[in-house]
Amino acid sequence: FEEAEGMAILASCKQGQLSYEWREPGPGKGRSVFTYFLLEALTGAADRDEKGFVTVQDASRHVTNGVKLWASQRNTSQTPTLQYTVAGDIILINYEQPESST
Repeated sequence: FEEAEGMAILASCKQGQLSYEWREPGPGKGRSVFTYFLLEALTGAADRDEKGFVTVQDASRHVTNGVKLWASQRNTSQTPTLQYTVAGDIILINYEQPESST
């Protein structure tokens, strides 16, 4: 991870698709669906392996799954895309994992 370098572009939808706003009431839902899931990913929700950091691949998977599920539940289509030209996997954020209460 320390030697990763390159460029990644995570876009909210494919060419020809629309990027939707989350209009239902609720915490954090007054923004685009893509932004909602990206911010959620960057808080650690995308770290399924509990490694203490989120990579570009982790964020892309989390955002894509969330947006596609949201869109399918509303009978529409929005598919985030990732253009990725790197050596290694770029870490987007390190975060502190909550301590276990067990």
